[in-house]
Amino acid sequence: MESLSDQGLIDEFGQLAGWTVSVLLRGASLYGEALRRGITLRLDSTLWRDVLPRISAGTLSPRAAVAYAGQPGLLKRLASLPFDVQDHFAAGGRVSVIPAVGAAPTEMGLCELYDAGLAATVINGGRLVDLDAQRASLAAKAKYARGAASHATTAAPVAAGLPTDADIGSLAAFLGDAMRTGNIDRPTPLWIAERVVVWMRGRAGG
Repeated sequence: MESLSDQGLIDEFGQLAGWTVSVLLRGASLYGEALRRGITLRLDSTLWRDVLPRISAGTLSPRAAVAYAGQPGLLKRLASLPFDVQDHFAAGGRVSVIPAVGAAPTEMGLCELYDAGLAATVINGGRLVDLDAQRASLAAKAKYARGAASHATTAAPVAAGLPTDADIGSLAAFLGDAMRTGNIDRPTPLWIAERVVVWMRGRAGG
C-alpha cells in the first residue's frame, strides 16, 4: 500500500467496481490510507459513504455490508455490534425475540426484526438484549402507551371546553365594541376581566 503513489491510490480507488467482500476490503484499505496521507477521495455512491468509513474504522464487517447493501439504517445499527454477531446475521442467523408483551420467544433474522419494529428492542447499547431485558422493555413501553391513552381520554372533555379560534375572534370583536361604546382608551385588567365574564356567559347562553 505504501508503495502506491498518491495518484495511483486515487486511480485504483476510482476503478473499484462491484459489491463483494474483497472489493470492500480493498476499498476500505485505500480509504484508510488516503485519510492517513490527507488525500480526499470522492465517495460518489451513498453506499460507499455509508460503508467504507465504517469498514475502514473496523466497526462494520464487510460480509454484513454485502448482505445488507442498500439499507443504511440497518447497517448503522449493525455496526454497533461485534463482528461475530454481524457475521452471524449476514450468514442468515437468527436470534431469540419476545415479539410482544406476554408472547413466547421466537426466532427472527435481522430483516424480520426491522419489519416487525423490534430492532431497537433486540439491538441496544452495542449488544444483543437478552430475553428478560426485552420483556422489561416491552412492558415499560406498554405502560407508557396506556398512560398516554389515559391522559388523552381525560384531557378530551377539558379541551372540548376551551375557546376555539372563532371564539377568540368573537371575544376580540366583543372587547373592541365595548371599548368603543364606553370610550375606553386604556382598559384596566379588571375592566377586561369583567367583559370577558360577560362574553363567556353569553357564549354559554347564560
